[in-house]
Amino acid sequence: MKRQANKQIIESFEKQLEIFINEFAEEEITQDI
Repeated sequence: MKRQANKQIIESFEKQLEIFINEFAEEEITQDI
């Protein structure tokens, strides 16, 4: 049971990280232009 909860937390964390990286990358690209 605990392992399942941890898996969901990790997946949600990875999703947040991906969103953060995408937004950061877009900002970097716009600054270069």
